[in-house]
Amino acid sequence: MFVVLSQLAIALPANFALANIKIEAAKITGGELWVLGSTDEANVEIVLDGQFAQKTSASGAFEFRIIYHPVNCILTIRTPKQEQRAVVGECGQQGAVGPMGVMGPVGPTGAKGEPGTQGPQGQQGLAGPSGTPGPEGPIGLQGPQGPPGQRGSDGEPGRIGAVGPSGPPGTSGSPGPQGPRGLQGPPGPQGTAAKIGSHSPATRTTPPPGNPTRAAPTPAPQRERLQDSLGEPAGTGSLEDDRY
Repeated sequence: MFVVLSQLAIALPANFALANIKIEAAKITGGELWVLGSTDEANVEIVLDGQFAQKTSASGAFEFRIIYHPVNCILTIRTPKQEQRAVVGECGQQGAVGPMGVMGPVGPTGAKGEPGTQGPQGQQGLAGPSGTPGPEGPIGLQGPQGPPGQRGSDGEPGRIGAVGPSGPPGTSGSPGPQGPRGLQGPPGPQGTAAKIGSHSPATRTTPPPGNPTRAAPTPAPQRERLQDSLGEPAGTGSLEDDRY
């Protein structure tokens, strides 16, 4: 059960109104100071003995559970507008400090306790200075060849180089096989007619030796063909008048 404490009649400063702080319990229990109460001030800071502070709830309630022992077993609760004092139950006043006794002998070492739970990880410390580089290690073994990479994009075409010197002529190759006979070409242009003279080899006949005779005249058809081949019009010369 809660121990209901009567309010102490004390003289309050002039700037404080009549106390409207209700302390329902204030005692030492389980090694802690437990204070339970309420006030008409909601969501304000409330301080115990000027050391321990917290905020009241929306309804003005408050509760302290702290490791604390008031020297004279009297505590003070204060808000921005008022304060209240109360006697702490089950609290013995602290006596004077007695003389220090003689230190006894050191006891035997106890058994090793179980390792505690791991605490939270601390913040990362600052980076230390870089150490001096160590000696170069030996060259490792060559690793396996990796897969071929993707083909890169084509580069820009290079500049045209200078023309090199002409090489020596090669050896003549063997003659190839004879090709097929070509088509007959068109007839050529007609040539210029030539005059048949007395010294033309086409009309000269050599008389047999020892029998000088007159050469027989060239027949007309043969003479026309000869004139056509030499390009001279008919009637410009006479084969019959040639003399040897």
